[in-house]
Amino acid sequence: MAREDRAGVELSVTFVDNGVMNELNRQYRGVNAPTDVLSFNLEDDLDDQLLGEVIIAPAVALSQADEQGVSLADEIKLLLVHGILHLLGFLHDTNSEALIMERRQEELLTYFSNHRRPHEV
Repeated sequence: MAREDRAGVELSVTFVDNGVMNELNRQYRGVNAPTDVLSFNLEDDLDDQLLGEVIIAPAVALSQADEQGVSLADEIKLLLVHGILHLLGFLHDTNSEALIMERRQEELLTYFSNHRRPHEV
């Protein structure tokens, strides 16, 4: 079950090349190919403030951005939000789960795009 009631937690975001992503995907998902994003929940009894790690492959993101006709920055934002939602318990194993996750993903992306802080001078 998804838990969004978290405040003051930390997460790690790591960008890796396709070789590293391929190895992680093979090791943890049994898929011998790079993927766009992986999430690893790192919470344990010792450190409840560490939510987890989101790992993104920029080369895969760039390919997907080109296919979708969006910028690399927008694709990275999507992957980051997607990865964080997984850390919060969202899944997309069924159609209903996927619909819920996609809806929340779009809500968050819209919120963040409408609430950008101006660059400080």
